[in-house]
Amino acid sequence: MTRTPPLAWLYQLDRSQQAALLANPHGYLPFGVVDRIAGHIAVARRDETPQQPRWQLRAAEANLLEDERLRLDDWWGALPPAAREALLATRHTAVPEQYRESVLDLVPGGIPSGTDVETSFMASGIAAAYLEMVHRTQHEG
Repeated sequence: MTRTPPLAWLYQLDRSQQAALLANPHGYLPFGVVDRIAGHIAVARRDETPQQPRWQLRAAEANLLEDERLRLDDWWGALPPAAREALLATRHTAVPEQYRESVLDLVPGGIPSGTDVETSFMASGIAAAYLEMVHRTQHEG
């Protein structure tokens, strides 16, 4: 039996929605998100009117997403400032060669053996969502 990766539902959303959820996994969900991940949400019981229910991720999904963000925060904090700048600048294009191994290390379980870090690739999955989240955070203030 093949198991669905724990955060597979997150990738049903666009990158900006992923970044918003990663930034605030326990917050209220925008209405456009609710229909796309219906199996992973629950009605929020606080501050709710019967006419307009508010939705949040189920606690288990929110906690898992928060754990991932904390793991990525540690990774990000360990990078030198030049690496952070380069990764943010190229978040929609190819990862700079000198940072490919670091980005690939974010894949659950680490870099698969035999992976060629010489081959160009774009950040994807949780790494791409995280880079977008950091970019938005830096440009909101």
